[in-house]
This record gives sequence, C-alpha cells and structure tokens, in this order.
Amino acid sequence: MKNDIKKRSFVASLLGSILIASSTCCAQAAPTSASDLVRQGAEAYKQKDYVTAFHDFNEAANQGNAHAEYWLGGLYENGQGVPKDNQIAATWFEKSADQGDIGGENRLAIVYSEGRGIPRDDAKAAMWYRKAADQGDAASQFDLGLMYLSGRGVPQDDHETAMLWRKSADQGFAEAEYLLAPFYGKGRGGLPKDDQKAVKLIREAAEQGVEGAQHDLANLYLHGFVVPQDLQEAAKWYRKAADQGDIDADYNLGVLYDEGKGVPQNDREAVIWYRKAIGKGFYKSEFRLCDMYLHGRVVPQDSVEENTLLHRCANQGYAPAQQALSAMAGK
Repeated sequence: MKNDIKKRSFVASLLGSILIASSTCCAQAAPTSASDLVRQGAEAYKQKDYVTAFHDFNEAANQGNAHAEYWLGGLYENGQGVPKDNQIAATWFEKSADQGDIGGENRLAIVYSEGRGIPRDDAKAAMWYRKAADQGDAASQFDLGLMYLSGRGVPQDDHETAMLWRKSADQGFAEAEYLLAPFYGKGRGGLPKDDQKAVKLIREAAEQGVEGAQHDLANLYLHGFVVPQDLQEAAKWYRKAADQGDIDADYNLGVLYDEGKGVPQNDREAVIWYRKAIGKGFYKSEFRLCDMYLHGRVVPQDSVEENTLLHRCANQGYAPAQQALSAMAGK
C-alpha cells in the first residue's frame, strides 16, 4: 500500500471554512457586529483581498469572535495581508481553540505537532486533535488516528486508529478511506477481514484524487485481485496516478503500451512513459528501454543517450546490453 498522504494546508481548510462563515454568520445584525465582519472578511479572502480580510478579521477577533481568531492565525501563518509570523499565528490559533472553535483546535494541534511557532509537543497536539475530533472534525479524526498508529503523543493503539479512521472515512475523508483500506484487508485494529470493503474504500479515495489509491486500484485491476481483471481499467487508473506524478504508474503505463495490454500497442507512447520514469529515478525502466533500442523498435534521441543507457543497463547486469557494448567495442 503506497502512502502518499500529504499534510493539508491552512489555505485549503480556509476555503472550506468560507462556507461556514457564509452560512453561520449571515443573520442580519449591526454592520459592525463580529459575525458580520467575519462574513465580510471571508468574502474578501475569497477574492484574495487579504488586506481587507485582515482588517475585518482583526476587528472581529478584538470583539472575541473565535472563528475570526482562527482566520487571523491563518493569515499570519501564510503571510497574507500581514508579515508571515508563526508565533503570532500560534497565539491566535490558541485563542480560537480555547473558545472551542474546531478550526482553531485543529490548527493548534498541527502547529504543536510540527513545532511551528511554538515548541513541538506531541501530547498537546494529540489533546487538541482529540477536542476537534470529538466535535466531529474529519481531518482531526484522521490526524489523531495517525498519532495512535505511530504512538506519537499517545500510546500506540491500532484499535483507536481504526475507530477514528472509520469515523473520518464515514464522512468521506479521502485520506482516511485510503489508509483504512489495508486495515480491512488484513483484519487489523479489531476490524473484520473484508477484501470487498477494502476495495470499496480504495475506489472511493481514488475517485477523490488520492494518488496512491489510484495506483493501488490500477494494480488490483491489472492482477485481477478481488476485482475481475480489467486491463483497460488498470490503464485508466495508472494514467490518473501518473498525471499526479506517480513514478510506478509511469513505468506500468510504459509496459502496457509496450505490450499492447489495455491500450493499443504503441512504441512511441511506451518510450515516453519509460523516459518519464527514468527521469524520476525509476531505473527499472532502463532495461525495458534498452530492449527496445536493441531490437530496433525505437531510435535513440542521439548516440550519447544510447551509449549512456547501454552502459547503465550493462553495469546493472543486463546481459543483452553487455553483449551489445562488447560488439561495439570490437568494431
């Protein structure tokens, strides 16, 4: 199971938070009310007018609005409308979290986890993730599950990880769906072994754009494991993963085009994908490309490329390349 989970940015969480600000703060009130200012600030942020957003959030925060404090922390964290300052950001996140704002709790947990603006403290990170998770925040449920998985700040506990990731996945959180799948695949964390459930979770994560899930789903279709073998589906999902930079998918697409499986046989396309993989350090592709050169299926870009590739393959023990170099040396 590939693990390509990346840490979410504050900007991403803020974009989702715009909807919260719009829906919860739209009640007609005095023009200078904190809720009205948060709504205005959210709209300004959406338009990338960070100076105006800062002014509105700062005024609302000074009235004690917890969500405005959360927004302010994000502006300082990213240097939007104000100079970047992680210490000030952490201060505002803490003010927001102390009032029970889910966003503030989640971001405070992250800065404690990463030691950004405050000393790293895994136990405090876990505590704040727990507070947000208990309020139903899917991202915090996922992150707290990661901490239980590794035993960071909390005792290592697969059962707790599985419980938290199930709650997160039930809300459609793609990263939780992806990492929960092998728990069902292996019957881990107190969950029943259920290959069909594992595949369902991988598919749901893949459909939401998780690169590793797309790659894994392609592998399942390629080998016919749990799902019926379908080389066209395998090629489709490898393409999606490759478009996100997945190096294994580059190579596998090259093989499919090379052999005409799931896609029309196409030497040109095969070479394109092999070269992409080689460019990212996946040198297994070199053997395939060498073989195509040696059988006259593709012309090297130049003599330097051919000579370099043959030497690299020969040095890795590829006999046909060694023989070709010997023949070239004897001329």
